Amino acid sequence: MANITRDQILGLVKSAVNDGLLSKEDVLEAIEFSGNTRDDLHMLQNEMVEASLKTYKVSIVELLQYIGGFVVLLGIGIFVAEFWEHIGVGTRVLIAVGAAMLSYILGTILLKTDRKTRSGIVFHLIAGVILPFSFYVVLQELFMINITNGVIATVSFFLLFIYAMSFIVFRHPIFTFFMLVNSILFLYGSIYALVPYVSTELISYTTLVIGAIGLLIGWMFKHTENEPLSGSMYFLGSVAVLISPSFLFGSTPVWELIYPFLLAGMFYLALLLRSKRILVISVLALMGYVVYLTFAYFSNVVGWPIALMFSGIALIAIGYIAIKFKNKI
Repeated sequence: MANITRDQILGLVKSAVNDGLLSKEDVLEAIEFSGNTRDDLHMLQNEMVEASLKTYKVSIVELLQYIGGFVVLLGIGIFVAEFWEHIGVGTRVLIAVGAAMLSYILGTILLKTDRKTRSGIVFHLIAGVILPFSFYVVLQELFMINITNGVIATVSFFLLFIYAMSFIVFRHPIFTFFMLVNSILFLYGSIYALVPYVSTELISYTTLVIGAIGLLIGWMFKHTENEPLSGSMYFLGSVAVLISPSFLFGSTPVWELIYPFLLAGMFYLALLLRSKRILVISVLALMGYVVYLTFAYFSNVVGWPIALMFSGIALIAIGYIAIKFKNKI
C-alpha cells in the first residue's frame, strides 16, 4: 500500500463507481467522517474531480499516440502504393519483413521500459497490421504462392502461434488481442477453404457461435491480465450473437420466433454481468427487430404511414425502458 498514491486510489474508486462495482452509497459507508461531515464530503468530491481530469489528460496523450500510429501506417501504405512496382523483389521482402520485425521489437521493448504511455501498444498495433502483409509478400515474391483462403488460414495460424508464445513470455493483453483476431481469421479462412461455396446460413451460425464464445471469454478475462479486453469482448460478442440471426430470418423463418428469447437472454446477461455494452447492443437489436417486424408484416395491412408511426412509438418506449433498465447496471 505504501507504493500506491492518493491519486491512484481516487482513480480506482472513480473507475469502480463508473463500472458499477461500487455505488456512491458504498463509498460513503466506507468513509469514517471526522467532525465536519459536509466539508469532508466536499473535499472528497473535489479530489475525485481532480483525479478524473488527470485521467482525461492521459487519455488525450494516448489518443495522440494512436493517431501517430495510424499516420505511420498511412505513410507505409502510401509508400507501397507509389513505389512498390519500382523496387526489386529482395527490397520488397526486406522492407515488409524489416518493418514488421522492427515494429514488433520496438513495441516489446517499450512495453517493458515505458509503462507511463501506450507507445509499446501502438508499435505492436503497427506490427500486427504489417506482419500478415510481410507473410504474404514473402509467399508471393519468393515462392510465387497466390493469396487464397487456405493461405490466409495458414498465415493466421502461424501468427496465432507467434502471439500465443508472446503472451506466455510477456503476459500483456495486446498479444491476447492479436491471438483472438488471428484465431477468428483462421476459422473463417478454413471454412472458406474447405467449403468453397459456403452458404450464408453456415456463416451466420458460425458467427453466432463465435459471438457466444466471445462473451464467455470476456467473462473469463475478469480479474486476469486480460481484463482490459473484457469490455471489448462483451461488445463484439453481443454484436455477433444478435446480428448473425438476422441473416437467417428469410431462409429460416423460425428464427423470427426464436429471436425474442435470444434478446431476453442477452438482457438478462447484461444485468448479470453488469455490462452496459451488452445492454446497448441488445437495445439496438430490439429496436431493429421491432422495425423489421413492423414493415415485414404490418406495412401492407395498415399502410406505410401507420407502420412508421407505430415503429416510432415503439422505439420511444424501448428507449425509455432501456434507460430505466440501465440504472440497475
